[in-house]
Amino acid sequence: MPDLDLRLFLPKPPFWLIVAVVIGTVATWVPLSLFLKHRFSYHEQPRVHLFQDMDNQPKLRAQAASPVFADGRAMRPPVPGSVARGHLDGDDHLHRGFALVADGGEAATEYFQGFPESIEVDERFVQHGQARYNALCSPCHGLDGLGQGMIQQRGQALAINKDSGVKLGTVWVAAANLLTVDEASGQLLYGPGLYPEGKLYNTIVNGKANMAGYGHATTVEDRWAIVAYVRALQLAQQPDQMRSAWRQVDAESSVASSQ
Repeated sequence: MPDLDLRLFLPKPPFWLIVAVVIGTVATWVPLSLFLKHRFSYHEQPRVHLFQDMDNQPKLRAQAASPVFADGRAMRPPVPGSVARGHLDGDDHLHRGFALVADGGEAATEYFQGFPESIEVDERFVQHGQARYNALCSPCHGLDGLGQGMIQQRGQALAINKDSGVKLGTVWVAAANLLTVDEASGQLLYGPGLYPEGKLYNTIVNGKANMAGYGHATTVEDRWAIVAYVRALQLAQQPDQMRSAWRQVDAESSVASSQ
């Protein structure tokens, strides 16, 4: 007996009903389409929040302007003298390069010789100092430390016309030559004998005379790495003066320790 086709016994829906079902099904997609369009399109007005939570509140975002403060900035700098938790920086040698000592009832600045115990000066550390020196210091002091960087040369050109020798009115303070030899002592003016490592570190952080400080652009390790590279530059180009300065520093340290 052949199989019966059950479709022959089912009632055939009318055409209008089929059309109504199709239209109704498609119509259910309209709200979903509107939701998606609203979700991924730009709106000048803020979105409707049924539950406000903490999304909308009177506040100032980062980099925004503020009419409250005189400088007009919403982002406030740290309060001077405040110390963030975990950043006490109690190691004077590492973080400041100097210590305050009593001198006749007054506080005097004593710069540290050498590098902090937590700093390991090796080849990789000096290479890191070279990279930071070339990026931050060489524009003025030069790649060789002779104080003839591009900014220094440009400042001299603006201050004095090389052809006529006439001053053009621009005031320029020459960058320091890190290899200058002191005539009185025969040592490097910025060498370890006359300019301790802690003083170099402090100069990098806070600047000196017209030189701006680079404390905002460097980490503690960056600064000590730059100090190490400056010493490498001096040793490479003035080895006799550097050895003499180190011998003097060692002698003074031995005398101080014996006392």
